[in-house]
Amino acid sequence: MVGRRGGGAPDPVQAAWLYAQMVRWGQAPMSRELLAASKAVFRPDLYDEVLGTASARAAGEPADGVGAFAGPAFNADDIEAHLAPWKIRRS
Repeated sequence: MVGRRGGGAPDPVQAAWLYAQMVRWGQAPMSRELLAASKAVFRPDLYDEVLGTASARAAGEPADGVGAFAGPAFNADDIEAHLAPWKIRRS
């Protein structure tokens, strides 16, 4: 594994969180299709194939897969709920 506790492994949940932040700050529109595309880009299967390992979350990893510093709970399949309390910036 590259990095501490597989920290370099791509995780679709992390991709969804990054996309949610882009929506939050007005850099991207909210779209189910764009959410799915963002999650599809982070490919743990390719990472594991190249390294010849099976990436698994280490014990103690945050339940939401992100461990964001602040804000509401994060569910990669329902980013609208995560974004609801935030004021969404529009450019």
